[in-house]
Amino acid sequence: MKQVKEVTERKRGRPRRGNEQNAEGLLDAALETFAAFGFEQTSMRSIATAAGVDVALISYRYGSKVGIWKATVTEVARETVELLQLAVKRAEEQAEADRIDFISSEMVEVIWRRPHFSKLLFSEILTGQDEERKNFIEEALARPFFELLYPFMQKNLILTGRQHSFDTRLGILVSIAIPGLLSSTQEFTGRLVEVARQDDSLRLEIKQVVQSLWAGPEPSPSAEILRARGAGRVRGS
Repeated sequence: MKQVKEVTERKRGRPRRGNEQNAEGLLDAALETFAAFGFEQTSMRSIATAAGVDVALISYRYGSKVGIWKATVTEVARETVELLQLAVKRAEEQAEADRIDFISSEMVEVIWRRPHFSKLLFSEILTGQDEERKNFIEEALARPFFELLYPFMQKNLILTGRQHSFDTRLGILVSIAIPGLLSSTQEFTGRLVEVARQDDSLRLEIKQVVQSLWAGPEPSPSAEILRARGAGRVRGS
C-alpha cells in the first residue's frame, strides 16, 4: 500500500526530480512547436516530447497550454526588447548621420535571432481567432517595440532632414515585418530568390532593403539655392 500511495502522490504533485534536468530548454521547445503547428494543433504532450521531459513538468510549472504559451511569448519578448534597448543606446552614440542606418541594421539582427518567434507571431496575427492571445502579443512585444523605436526614428529623421511621404509608424512596422517574414520563410523564399539560400547573404540584403527604406530624399543645398534665386527674381520683376 505504501508503494501505491507514493506513486499516486507523485503523479498528482511535483514531477520526479530527474525531469528537472531537462527543463532548461522547455521554452525553446515550446516556441519551435507552437511555430511549427500553431496554437490549436499543439498539445502539451508534443511540447514535452520535443523538450524530452515528462508532460507532468509542463502542467506543474505552467498549468496549461495557454500558460506555457504565455511564458514562451513573455520570455522571448523580454529578450527581444532588452536587445533593442541596447541597440538604441548604441545607436545614440553614433554620429547623427549614421544613427538610422545603424538601428536599421541592429533591428534586423534582433529579429533574425528568433525566426520561430516571428513565425509564431505571424500565425497568431493572421490566423489566430483568440483575441486574448493577440492582446497579449500587443502588450508584451508590439507596443514596447514601437515605444522604443518611434521616438528614436522620429527624432533622428528630423535631425538629419530626411523627409518621407509615408507615416513613420507604418515605416517601422514594414521594417519589422520584412526581416520577420523572410527569416521565418527562408526555405520557401530560397526557391524564388537565390540569395535567400545563404543565411548571411539574405540577412545582409535585408539590412540594405530596410536602410534604403529610411534613406529618403536628402535636402540638396544646390536645389535650395536655385529655389531661393528663383523666388528673388519673382519678387524683383
